[in-house]
Amino acid sequence: MSSILPGSELRVADICKALEGRVALRAPASPELLLRAEQELNLRLPDFFRELYGSFNGFAGYDEKSWICLWPLERVLSETIRDESRGDGAIAIGDFMVVSDILMGSLADANSSVSLLHEGVELAPSVAAFFARFLAGEFDF
Repeated sequence: MSSILPGSELRVADICKALEGRVALRAPASPELLLRAEQELNLRLPDFFRELYGSFNGFAGYDEKSWICLWPLERVLSETIRDESRGDGAIAIGDFMVVSDILMGSLADANSSVSLLHEGVELAPSVAAFFARFLAGEFDF
């Protein structure tokens, strides 16, 4: 059963299907990697993120329409870039190359915003809104 993204009707299966042919996806994260991420980040991944990373472990390259790249968990863990000013444990989860910035989000809470680290700009008020805007082409150039 596909998890529904909180605050949305968007399911992980919908996201995967919409990404087909748009961007190459990495192989799913193993259960061991999901557990390692939870241990190293000291959090419990919500069901949505567990299913998302269990379906694909980030993008294999950049989305050519938006130049967004969602990082695999291994890179999220190795970069350990945090935005303490947000107060929700936001960490680096990808790149937004058009503005040469880093995507920030909280893997502990799928209802937290997605923002840019250096510009301090909120791209979406939640992960649901981010994926909805991304899939609708709102970040495309």
